[in-house]
Amino acid sequence: FERKLFVIRKQAHRSIWRGNAFSNEQQFYIPSLSARTLVYKGMILARNIGIYYPELRDPRLESALALVHQRF
Repeated sequence: FERKLFVIRKQAHRSIWRGNAFSNEQQFYIPSLSARTLVYKGMILARNIGIYYPELRDPRLESALALVHQRF
């Protein structure tokens, strides 16, 4: 099932890119379609993650890994 989701993600990306729906490839990106893993991606300051993704503040959410990379 994970492999099928990966292929669907790639096909959707190619289809939208070929359809010229966006002026450049960076305007549309699906970080993941995994049934097991949530992936968040954005160009935001680390201190603002809870504003953009309020569900991450929910105590019922459990995570084995959280990674934030900030370079600006």
